[in-house]
Amino acid sequence: MRATFLRFLTLAVAILAVPACGSSTNSGGGSGATGTTNGDKATNSGSVTAKSADGSSTSVSANAPASQSSAAGSGGAKQLGAMATDKILVLYISDATSLITITVDTDKNPLPASGIKVGDASSGAFVTYTGTAGAFTSDGSAGTLDITSCPADANNTVTVGKLNGVVVTGASATGGAGSITLDGTFNLVYFGGYGTLKCTAPATSSGSDAGTTDVASTAGGTCGYQICGDTTKNCCPYMPCLQPCFLKCSMDLNTCITGCMSNPTDMNCPLNCSSAADTCMTACLGSCKVSDSCKTAAQAFNTCAGSADQAACANKQDNDKTTCEVDQCCTQAKAAF
Repeated sequence: MRATFLRFLTLAVAILAVPACGSSTNSGGGSGATGTTNGDKATNSGSVTAKSADGSSTSVSANAPASQSSAAGSGGAKQLGAMATDKILVLYISDATSLITITVDTDKNPLPASGIKVGDASSGAFVTYTGTAGAFTSDGSAGTLDITSCPADANNTVTVGKLNGVVVTGASATGGAGSITLDGTFNLVYFGGYGTLKCTAPATSSGSDAGTTDVASTAGGTCGYQICGDTTKNCCPYMPCLQPCFLKCSMDLNTCITGCMSNPTDMNCPLNCSSAADTCMTACLGSCKVSDSCKTAAQAFNTCAGSADQAACANKQDNDKTTCEVDQCCTQAKAAF
């Protein structure tokens, strides 16, 4: 059941990011929508100073080859890199003892941008820090974020940016409340995810190229129809409800997995997180009142796409894999979406 609902999650959140088969979502923005800072596309790096209220400080320093497993935190390792869920960009900077996460809602803060106000976890941008000093989260009291490039293509773009006096507060390792100020820079390679980030075209753009565009990481496929172009089509009426619900499940899963890092010897912790995510996603299907006909059609696509994963789409990633699966299972995709 877990694989079924995870694939349903991929469909519900990622499939609408796939361009209309035979077209592109980069309308007007083109490749320039990623910004003008190219950065290092092969290496994740970060250098952040964490200064406590008592004046003591430590550093979070990262410099390692980029990989999807690193960005996803596979194998129990701390995450390092950039990932996306819908329009949410999450950046991970880690070393042996510390992890910084930077979460930006690009719907509220289209990228690239400077001086992004860092707030609490309910805002358009927030930061967490976990290290030997304890666990801390930004509360909006101080600090901004600069991101000079908007990632678009998985394995081909980076997020380059800077933390400017970001204050995070929480329970210190010695007990009681404490605060830490984060300053530093980062270059994090993007490995895709689910959905599309909102990128603002460069200031040099004009006419139809100006403004904001949702940038997908895939080229059009061969299926030959617009997914959910007819919003009444089988599963499509449920997408507006499912997308934010699944997004919350995904964010909760990420928070849960991050929490597991505080006790790496608890091997059941990640499994419990995954089980909670399954329950959350199953609840979404119920709360959004997804019809039996939609579930049947989606399961038919799941079965077909699973076969495609083992054949034509085996070496593709993220939205490219979704495009491939839609092309291989066009009849089933049309029936569902």
